[in-house]
Amino acid sequence: AGFPDCCLVRGDRIVFAELKTERGVVSDDQAIWLDALDCVSDDVEVCVWRPKDWVSGAIETVLR
Repeated sequence: AGFPDCCLVRGDRIVFAELKTERGVVSDDQAIWLDALDCVSDDVEVCVWRPKDWVSGAIETVLR
């Protein structure tokens, strides 16, 4: 329970992303996973993405 919605890998890069609505709340289980993954390595990126992040270009920046 709580594992991020997306696990994206390209080469030596890995991104874990939790997808939320603008008002969606990260659950306790999700927070535990996100914190644990964020501590793994500087090479691991952990994100919580909302629709505004698509509009602002933040998601596209991470995916490039």
